[in-house]
Amino acid sequence: MKNISTDVIRRIYDNNDGRYVEVGPDGDGLGVEIRTTGENIEYFGKINLTLSAEMAKELGRALMLAADEAMRETKCS
Repeated sequence: MKNISTDVIRRIYDNNDGRYVEVGPDGDGLGVEIRTTGENIEYFGKINLTLSAEMAKELGRALMLAADEAMRETKCS
């Protein structure tokens, strides 16, 4: 059998219109890639960001904190 592997690609959907951003392993499998493809580029812009696993975790934490702050601001308005 030849050398075979699989990847898990996660899609984060906007369920209102079906647009999504993909998150999965980068090309060599050592990091994380965030990307847009196809028609999603028109909405989100061209995203092709490769990060180390450590940086991806920090980005995730920062995104959660920023989202929490934005949600609090929305409630205050």
